[in-house]
Amino acid sequence: MNILTKKQKAVRANKIAEAAWQLFETRPFTKITMAEIAKNANVSKGTLFNYFDCKESLFMTLLLTGYQQYFDDVIKLIEAQATLSTKAFMDLLLSQTKVLIETRPTLVRLNALRGPVLEQGANMEQTVSYREKLYAKNQELGEAVIERIPSLTVKEVSQLMLVQSAIISGS
Repeated sequence: MNILTKKQKAVRANKIAEAAWQLFETRPFTKITMAEIAKNANVSKGTLFNYFDCKESLFMTLLLTGYQQYFDDVIKLIEAQATLSTKAFMDLLLSQTKVLIETRPTLVRLNALRGPVLEQGANMEQTVSYREKLYAKNQELGEAVIERIPSLTVKEVSQLMLVQSAIISGS
């Protein structure tokens, strides 16, 4: 019996996610199969299903972790500012929307699939787990902003990020 450590499982899950991401960079979601993802990740199909019970769960995980990474980048930009006016923050958010669209088109495509496809079939427990991590990152982002702009609240910053997501996905 081969028992993997938590770290080994994380490495394997990341390998699967990377394979799915690479396929999605060049192909439509509907044309990608779990068997193909397993092959590209160099794992068996059964192993793949031990990590993600369906394609929607895998791609929802990619979306949520992709946004966590994006929020990390925005937090770094904000923390690099000693002070920040509301206008400067709005300008930063607008420029980052453009950066997101231009430099992370795969994440933007995933975001467009979120409502009509991914949320319909993704494993709710797994989605909630990754959403909680994203919400924590969103909270961290909000706190970084309100340290510099006390007139805003974390909730308002969170709403602005939701507006950005809606603009990008067209919803």
